[in-house]
Amino acid sequence: MLAQRSFAFVSLCLALIAGITWQSGLNLALFDQINTFCQQFIHDHLLILVTEFGNGTLLIVLLLLISIAQPGFSKRMLIAILLSALSIYGLKSGFSLPRPPVVLGADMIHIVGEPVRSDSFPSGHSATAFMIAGLLWLSFSTGPIRWLWVVLASLVALSRVGIGAHWPQDIAAGSLLGWVTAWFASQLSLVAFKEKANFSSGLFLSLIACIAVFTTPVEFKEYPAVQYVRVGFGVLSGLFSLYFILRLSMLRPAIGQWVERKIDWAKDYQNWLPMRFSKFGLVGFTGFLVDTLVYKSVMVAGLPHLVARAISYWVSASTNWYLNRSFTFNDAEFEEKSSQWVKYLAMCAGSFVLNYGSYYLLTEAYGIFDGDYKFIAFLIGIAMGVVFNFGVANWVIFKRDRKDWLS
Repeated sequence: MLAQRSFAFVSLCLALIAGITWQSGLNLALFDQINTFCQQFIHDHLLILVTEFGNGTLLIVLLLLISIAQPGFSKRMLIAILLSALSIYGLKSGFSLPRPPVVLGADMIHIVGEPVRSDSFPSGHSATAFMIAGLLWLSFSTGPIRWLWVVLASLVALSRVGIGAHWPQDIAAGSLLGWVTAWFASQLSLVAFKEKANFSSGLFLSLIACIAVFTTPVEFKEYPAVQYVRVGFGVLSGLFSLYFILRLSMLRPAIGQWVERKIDWAKDYQNWLPMRFSKFGLVGFTGFLVDTLVYKSVMVAGLPHLVARAISYWVSASTNWYLNRSFTFNDAEFEEKSSQWVKYLAMCAGSFVLNYGSYYLLTEAYGIFDGDYKFIAFLIGIAMGVVFNFGVANWVIFKRDRKDWLS
């Protein structure tokens, strides 16, 4: 009962603020004060970080984590997002108010990112932030932590004025809209979905988030870190999609039983798998040393660069194969050496394509990482190569108990 009264109190406060800021003179004065304060005392990077927490796509991905732990939350989240999206779009289209750069001039205010000029009312970021805060308040929070969600949502809303994207009346109305939307969604989801509908809702939201991340315009193009975060959230939403597809598949008895057997199989091997990976990494480092030593030695002998690289690569890959056979996977089912060696070299070739292919795509084809940030793409390529090599080596080349896995 106290939580409901407090929720109503926040609603009343937001309604009063929305009414007060509707006065033109006060709206302009508040904008000038907040925008100037942010320009003088808050770094632009911090403003971007805060305002991105109102990005609906990114918040959907974060909320999907809750849906995985609490599948029943999917229905409430789906209803809230649909109500919020429809109301925000309708109000923006209906009012179509100009943003601060149009009224005051882009050179007269503090703007972070590209100036936005149309569809000012209401603030979508503010609505999303308060919708999430309201859902968390009504669904999980108890005690003082409830107010933490309100404070965080308020900071997101104020940051929209700080970067010059919205008027105070926009964020006040958006905040009230999001808060009320959370209440309606909670009331409409009192009757729980069935398990299949919960997983279907999660799959729908994760697919929408994944598509939106990679298709919607980036608000802060001149800040590469924002793009990196978006790509990371896009990949995460894709993984969530696979998770919900798996959960839907497991509702079928035959598939569910098969997955349960695989889980039991994984539990049996959970003790030796980390040890194998550690050994594999040690062998990989040894191969790097061998590759460097052989390459330098061949170059000293006067052979061309490509010849030296081919020789050092062949020697280091062969060394890694032998060490993995006799050390890392010494308990595996052994096949004839020559055929296993050929498979291992083929695996290394595939890893090379994956490693440098991903580096090329991230740096040259799509330009996600450029300049001083290319090393991130290099590390991603290495990580992908390591995971690929270990997976193929562990379950294909040096396979162990393969019959158990296929049963």
